[in-house]
Amino acid sequence: MFVDIITDRVYELTFAEFDIPPKYETGNCEIFDRLHVSKKEINLKPGEKLEVSVKGDYMDVSSQKSTTKKLTFFDRLKLKSSDKNTVQVSKKDDKIIIKAPSYPAAETASVVLEYKEKGEIFGKDYLFQN
Repeated sequence: MFVDIITDRVYELTFAEFDIPPKYETGNCEIFDRLHVSKKEINLKPGEKLEVSVKGDYMDVSSQKSTTKKLTFFDRLKLKSSDKNTVQVSKKDDKIIIKAPSYPAAETASVVLEYKEKGEIFGKDYLFQN
């Protein structure tokens, strides 16, 4: 019961009580652990291209087991080449395409993969780079 002292009004609130059984959901306790790339280092001839598989390692929090599967949000995968005149990268389906131009500017280059996935358990975005 609440009393308003200034105006001498009395407020009475009644809260309803419900008997609702809890609902349990199983099978969705996985969190993203790291990127899993099928090839870490490749050699390309001028003009050659190669498709590389990119997946994610997911850990089941309840069982502590890790599984490798398709990325949940592949469209969030960002690709960056250290030298676009040496290697070009793009995405297609669930793979990345790495292509060497006909006349590459250098012999070596790096490709950086950046992936952001929202953690279902913690409700935050996590950023991973490989």
